[in-house]
Amino acid sequence: MTWIEFDKAKVAKVPDGDPIKLGFTELFPRAGHAKPESIELAFNCYILILGSRVVLIDAGIGAEKNRADYPDYHRRPAGFLEKLDNLGISPGNVNYVVCTHLHPDHVGWNTILDEDDWVPTFSNAVYCFPQADFDHLADRYQGGERDRWQMAAFADSILPVRKSGQCILFGLSLDLGGGLMVRQYSGHSPGHSAIFLTMDDCRLVFSGDVFHHPLQLENPDLRPVYDQDPSRAADSRKLLIGELKRRPTVLMPAHFAVTNYGCG
Repeated sequence: MTWIEFDKAKVAKVPDGDPIKLGFTELFPRAGHAKPESIELAFNCYILILGSRVVLIDAGIGAEKNRADYPDYHRRPAGFLEKLDNLGISPGNVNYVVCTHLHPDHVGWNTILDEDDWVPTFSNAVYCFPQADFDHLADRYQGGERDRWQMAAFADSILPVRKSGQCILFGLSLDLGGGLMVRQYSGHSPGHSAIFLTMDDCRLVFSGDVFHHPLQLENPDLRPVYDQDPSRAADSRKLLIGELKRRPTVLMPAHFAVTNYGCG
C-alpha cells in the first residue's frame, strides 16, 4: 500500500483481505460467449487525506462477523486496522466514513467487538450512509428478517452506528466541502452512490459497485448478479462512464483486482 499524491489530497487503496476467485458466469450469468473463465474480485477501501480531514471510503468486510451463508465473508481475520496503522492512520484520526452503499462487504469495519457489543470502530468519525439503502434494510429488518447475511450486517455493522448518534443519512447528494461530493448512482442498491473529489489537476471518482470488473467500462450492459435493479444499475454505469469522459479522472473502484489505479 502506498499513497498517491495530488495537488490538495493524497489517497491510498486499502484492500480488506485477499481477492476471491469466481467463475465469470457466477458474477455475470448473462455474459454471452466472449468471456474469461474466471475473475478475481477484490475488496478495496480507500483512505483519503484532504487538508486536515481523513476520510475512509467504504469499510470492507470486517473481522469476526458471522456470515455463515457466505463462507468468503465469514469470520475473517483482522488485519485491516493494521494496514491503516502502516499508513499512519489510527481509528481515532478518521473524521468521516462514507459508505457508497450498505452491502455487507462495504460496512464490515464500521464496527468492532467490545466484549459482547458491536461499537463504532472510528469513535471520532461522522458516518455517512445512503438514506435509501438504510430505509430499505430497516424495513426488511423490522419485518422480521434475520437469517440472511445482509440482515446480519445491518444488525452488527449499521444499527450500532445509527444508535451511537455518529451517523448521518444522505439522499441524492451530499456536499462534504473542499470539492468532495457524494452523488447517487442507484441500481446496484436503492441508494448506491459514488464519491467525487474535484481538484485543479484532475478528479478522483470512488465508484463503489457501479462497476465490478473493467469489462463493464467497455460494456455497461454487462450485469452482475448482485445488482438489485439491473436496468437502473446499467443506466447508472452509462451515466458514470459519460461523466468520466468529461475531464481527466482517476477511477477508484471497489472490486477491481489490479495493483494500479484506473484512469478515465
